Amino acid sequence: MADHRLAPSPAITAAPLEIGETRLAPRPSGGVHMLVLSAGDPAALAAEIEAAFGPLPAIGRSARTRSGAMLLRPSRERGLCIGSGLAPSPATGFHSLDQTGFWAMISLQGSGARAVLERHWRPDLGDVAFPRGAVAQSSLSGVSATLFREAADSYLILVPRSYAAWLFDDLATTLHWVR
Repeated sequence: MADHRLAPSPAITAAPLEIGETRLAPRPSGGVHMLVLSAGDPAALAAEIEAAFGPLPAIGRSARTRSGAMLLRPSRERGLCIGSGLAPSPATGFHSLDQTGFWAMISLQGSGARAVLERHWRPDLGDVAFPRGAVAQSSLSGVSATLFREAADSYLILVPRSYAAWLFDDLATTLHWVR
């Protein structure tokens, strides 16, 4: 009998684009887990997250987990853990949901990265308002997105995979204009 399996397809099939010192590229996820955080006792929640992953970052910030994954906290009730080796935890203060198939990731790096994003992202991306390690959730070209500032000129964008190819093309068009 024939073995019929669905093969995963990439959310973005476009090749990375590099113009000048700025690079736009799809990034493989390696795993994305959403942490749905309870509104109960904040100290108990922080202790459970600490036991499962490592320190719970403040809202709008990020932290590296003990396993090397990145924990983003865009809001009080939600976190995103990006990386491999993540397993759901039988905790009472949060639920860990594997959403690897839901999210697509786009990397935007280089001297023109912020200029490209500022044409699509309303919140302030200045160094004081959005420093390295900052995380925010907003609309990017009309698509709900999570933005993570990895370094001075390096951003990671998480969007639902159904919008990823279109958003990548939109950012690529902007990159051509801001170079």
